[in-house]
Amino acid sequence: MKKGINIWSFPQGTVKESLSLAKKAGFDGVELALNGEGELSMTSTEREIKQVKAMADDLGLALYSLSCGLCWDYRLSDDDPAIRQKAKDMIKKQLETAKILGADTILAIPGVVNVSFSMPEKKALINALYTVTVLDPACGSGAFPIGMLQKIVYLLQETDPEANL
Repeated sequence: MKKGINIWSFPQGTVKESLSLAKKAGFDGVELALNGEGELSMTSTEREIKQVKAMADDLGLALYSLSCGLCWDYRLSDDDPAIRQKAKDMIKKQLETAKILGADTILAIPGVVNVSFSMPEKKALINALYTVTVLDPACGSGAFPIGMLQKIVYLLQETDPEANL
């Protein structure tokens, strides 16, 4: 069994400091986070991302996945198409960054909804589901889109069985 930890578990510092702490604590890998600015951000170049990968490689740490706290600001479920576009752009950057880092998973949060699913929340979920389908080609292989399609169809049927929204 391998152990991994999210970079948000460490005190704020540089990526290298966090990776070093993870190694010292006995972790095998780290889930990094894409940020709005900083060492690993929406504006990071391929060269800069490869430098982060090299830091992890030098410490013998795997980079399992890539999270992103920007999902709270740019939601796929937002009523504003401009915000949904920013969310799509962010997730595309996340996928591109994850590929360079060698991570095979990203954490993408479509939006915030309550368990009760009010009408606006149902609409928000449906907006997110329809927006995610556009991201399928950015993934690379067919396995992810087929698996996601099954989940999307299920969620649409559960959320809006009569297709009224």
